[in-house]
Amino acid sequence: MIGRLFLKELRHWFGQPMVYIFLLLFALLAFGATTWDKLQIGGPMANVKVNAPYVVFNWYATLAFLGLFMVTAFVNAAAIRDFVNNTAQIMFSTPITKAQYLLGRFLGSTLVASVPLLGVTLGVIVGSWMPWVDPERLGANDLLAHAQAYLFLTVPNILFSAAIIFAVSVLMRSTAAAYITTVVILVGNGVATTFMSEMDNRELAAMLDPFGSSAFELITRYWTVDDKNTMLLPMHGVLLWNRLLWIAVSIGVFIFCYWRFSFTDRRAKATPKEENGAVAITHVALPAVTRADGPAAQWRRFRRIAWSDFTGILKGTAFMIVAGIGLINMFFGLAFSTSLYENEIHPVTYHVVDMIRGSFELFTMILIVFYSGLLVWKEREPKFDEVVDATPTALGVPLLGKFAALLMLLLVLLMGSALGGMIFQLVKGYTRLEPGVYLGLYILPGLVTYGIMAALSFTVHVLVNNKYVGYGVFIAVIFLPGILLSALDINSNLASFNGAPGIMYSDMNSYGTALTGWLWFKAYWWAFALLLLLLSLFFWVRGKEGAGRQRWKLAAERFRANRGLALPALGLWVLLGAWNYYNTKVLNEVMSGDAQEEDAVYYEKTYKKYEGIEQPHYTDIRFTIDLVPAERTLHCVAQVTVRNKGMQPIDSLHLLLGEGIEQEVEIPGAEKVLDDERVKYRIYRLSPPLAPGADLKFTVTAHYVPKGFENDVRVMQVNHNGTFFNNMDILPLIGYTAQAELLDKMKRKKHDLPPKQRMQKLTDDPAKRMQQYLMHNSDWVNVSTVISTTSDQVAIAPGSLKRTWEENGRKYYEYVVDHPSMNFYSFMSARYEVHREKLGDVDVEVYYHAPHAENVPRMANSIRKSIAYYSRNFGPYRHKQARIIEFPRYQSFAQAFPGTMPYSEGIGFIADLSDTNDIDMTFYVVAHEMGHQWWAHQVMGADMQGSTLLSESMSQYSALMVMEKEFGRGTERMRKFLKLESDRYQRSRGTEQLKEVPLMEVENQGYIHYNKGSVILYCLRDFVGEDSLNKAFRALVDTFGYAEPPYPTALDMYRELDKVVPDSLDYLLVDGFKKITLYNNRVEEATARMLPDSTYEVKLKLWGEKNYADSLGRETPAGMNDWMDVSILRQPAVGRKADKSLNDVPLLHKRVRLKSGWNEFTFIVDRKPMRAEIDRDHLFIDRVMEDNGKKVEVE
Repeated sequence: MIGRLFLKELRHWFGQPMVYIFLLLFALLAFGATTWDKLQIGGPMANVKVNAPYVVFNWYATLAFLGLFMVTAFVNAAAIRDFVNNTAQIMFSTPITKAQYLLGRFLGSTLVASVPLLGVTLGVIVGSWMPWVDPERLGANDLLAHAQAYLFLTVPNILFSAAIIFAVSVLMRSTAAAYITTVVILVGNGVATTFMSEMDNRELAAMLDPFGSSAFELITRYWTVDDKNTMLLPMHGVLLWNRLLWIAVSIGVFIFCYWRFSFTDRRAKATPKEENGAVAITHVALPAVTRADGPAAQWRRFRRIAWSDFTGILKGTAFMIVAGIGLINMFFGLAFSTSLYENEIHPVTYHVVDMIRGSFELFTMILIVFYSGLLVWKEREPKFDEVVDATPTALGVPLLGKFAALLMLLLVLLMGSALGGMIFQLVKGYTRLEPGVYLGLYILPGLVTYGIMAALSFTVHVLVNNKYVGYGVFIAVIFLPGILLSALDINSNLASFNGAPGIMYSDMNSYGTALTGWLWFKAYWWAFALLLLLLSLFFWVRGKEGAGRQRWKLAAERFRANRGLALPALGLWVLLGAWNYYNTKVLNEVMSGDAQEEDAVYYEKTYKKYEGIEQPHYTDIRFTIDLVPAERTLHCVAQVTVRNKGMQPIDSLHLLLGEGIEQEVEIPGAEKVLDDERVKYRIYRLSPPLAPGADLKFTVTAHYVPKGFENDVRVMQVNHNGTFFNNMDILPLIGYTAQAELLDKMKRKKHDLPPKQRMQKLTDDPAKRMQQYLMHNSDWVNVSTVISTTSDQVAIAPGSLKRTWEENGRKYYEYVVDHPSMNFYSFMSARYEVHREKLGDVDVEVYYHAPHAENVPRMANSIRKSIAYYSRNFGPYRHKQARIIEFPRYQSFAQAFPGTMPYSEGIGFIADLSDTNDIDMTFYVVAHEMGHQWWAHQVMGADMQGSTLLSESMSQYSALMVMEKEFGRGTERMRKFLKLESDRYQRSRGTEQLKEVPLMEVENQGYIHYNKGSVILYCLRDFVGEDSLNKAFRALVDTFGYAEPPYPTALDMYRELDKVVPDSLDYLLVDGFKKITLYNNRVEEATARMLPDSTYEVKLKLWGEKNYADSLGRETPAGMNDWMDVSILRQPAVGRKADKSLNDVPLLHKRVRLKSGWNEFTFIVDRKPMRAEIDRDHLFIDRVMEDNGKKVEVE
């Protein structure tokens, strides 16, 4: 009987189109992503093949979770079919058992729900056969990988979700309950994932994830490009146990369903009757009725419909559950939000709003989809519509009333979540609530945006005229056009439904520069929403006119009757569209990704021939800059001096002008022989040619005046409060620059461009070391600036402030750089408070927004400690000021210019550093940027491989040393920092676009020069010693600080290190700098026994393994006989009065030789041991850090 029911379920569903529609949808998605490089699901995979096992695993894992609503549709329908069709009693009267009935329905519907996911395999394999797909993007189709993905990732997930939904559907016999359960599963998984991500025990967190995504992420987080292209899922370990656990849970849920299920239908309690059964009849006089059909009556009906529908939804169980789940999800998202290096940040209002949007958007969309359908079908489903339609209610009143009800519901939801955000702020002790920001940034924009979506959803339901199909069509209409527009490279807000420039609120700059454009585009889309509502009005079903031809005929009649409303609405929409088009396409420009790509190709093919030709170098620049922040205008005149530093006369000057801020050049006596407006490339013929050693003076004018509003704001540098731009925005580049070329190897191949090296090969050749990597044809320059701004703002430029004055209600500032510096510096203006200190002859200054004062003392302290350490170990600080300057959060970084370090308001200024165990990210970032005052602004690397080792890696090392002096060597903070650096390095290896290279050959790859560089250099410091290592670095500064070309390279650094590293440790240099070295050490056994003298003998069995990797991550074994730290940790002291000062001090910390394979060691410690660890301080990069420690088993 189970088999018969099972087969009956399959026959039922395979006779329905829904299975094939979902199968085709998944197949088309996978096919499109495999065959079309513009259709990317989940972002680009760089060197990973489009049909690689890892990609297949990702597809199945993601879609099995996102397909929950599909699973619900199948399983719920099977579970309640007999109850909906009133055939339950007939079915239950047959000789069938509970187990047969439930198993047949459950297994059949679950299998059917899993079948559409096979579309992934179909799409990927068929897509890989297409002749237009570049063979370089493809690997072999591994059918075992597909089988693994389906059986290991998809089937257990669908089984788990199906078991829960089937149980709810069978026991509650309610479709609404099933879909609410789906929402609960979605949110619950999100909350659980957020919570588990904070757990220290990653394996336990992975085991607790019912969908296996945490386990999958755990085992693949360090997969390299080669791993992703070739490896299968391990059939053991945490993923296997996770799958078995949740299959068991699924079985348990089904058993619970079986236990609770009864063939007996649920009955409502009967209403007791009087004993004689008589019903009393009373005569009531009917009131007089007066017909009222005027505007006032229609207004009353509108209010009654709107209020009745609104309160009915508001009191409904479904709304309470979904809204409650949304609030829970929001609170979890807020509670576990962190920033750089896992710091908590203060719940400033704009950050809370951003988090609310991210966590509540899904629920808002669900409510729009669900309740728009419910409202449209409210009277029609229970067959009550004919009664309502017979009332003297104007045609548009029900539609507008229901739409108003949904708007009120959205308003309540937005206000409730905003109130939740304020409660969260108060719970966290943050009292600067800013209700006006909640209103202007979240509530009103949310109502505007979601109201437009609600209008679309109403229209879809009215036109489709099927409630459940309408749900699917609306979701498709929302998401598929976005994918299509992205694939077609159309990015105009006029075409993207509900599109508008993004508003990023800043404490410094309020609603910013995009507000005007946002308002106009939202007005345009609200006009479109009005047209949608009119369309809904014309096709609104009233009475029995449900057939297509009748509906079109009635719609035409209604249109003619309402032309006076429809045509002006259409005209308004067209006018707004024309106005927006004029501003964004005529006054401004919308650049598509394809257009930018074509320009880059044109630039390279046309002007590559000029690369490397002799050009003069910037030497002196005098700026005169006028800012009008209120109008967002900038005007700059730069008097430029360039010098021929070569040996031959230069007959032409090549300039590449910038975008956004317009630039113009005047060169006395020169002829403009080429002016390519497409890519802003110019060539001037010099007459006479510029002789060797001769100077050329010319003027560069830069100005920016906003024109109307843009599709997206391109010039974010000039603001009402918080202007921040650098010299590259207002000066042209001299000569051809390879940085403007395409980097993506597949795009280069598509355009018949040769393979591109990211950077020049590392070499000692002086001829190839004449340019530095920041800006070609520019060495150490003298800079002076006169900058003016409004009287309420402070303007900052590079160098020492020489004088300031006021004139015509404006403030003027004159700055002069104290020492010739790299041609890389910034200009800023805002309403600042200023924290000032003195360190010798250096002015320590922090310019900050008044409400952001909390971490300013930390910043000043970091400046002082950095200058002291770096001056003592690397050489003198060359400027008379060290400034931190806050800028709006439109970018989240800090940056180093000579003596001046802009710092985003969105990171260190709002960090909550009250937990002393957290990494002090604010202190660290300042120390890093101060490090650049030596590494990049004194020692600048040549433009070739390894250049950022000399700047970014050295600044990382410098910051680590300042942190060590501040927080202590070997402390939890230092260990945590290095562990995070190792973790981020390994996570990023699998996303490499071209190739991974050793540290010494780094090609401006952040994960190498930041993360790996920190670990390698700090490891050297630990083995070689601080003084010896700093001696090598001091030699670099002494030799190359402010030196003219040829510039130093990583080879110079390596030679200095080789002088201080003893021969016995030479392998550290080779492994750290010349090779990609990875360890896979682990503690296999750790036992201890007490000796007669009360000491403990600890025996360890350790595994040692070292591997070298190639550019794609393929590993080969390397012989290991390396020094490695072994630590035995003590039992921590607990209790209020216990002395906890030694808790973090190991009982034993010893450096031992670890060889390849098994190693056994015996140690004596004076107290009972708790845990044994290898490389506790994370000085080496280990592929599996979790097995580097183990609890000591005491006999």
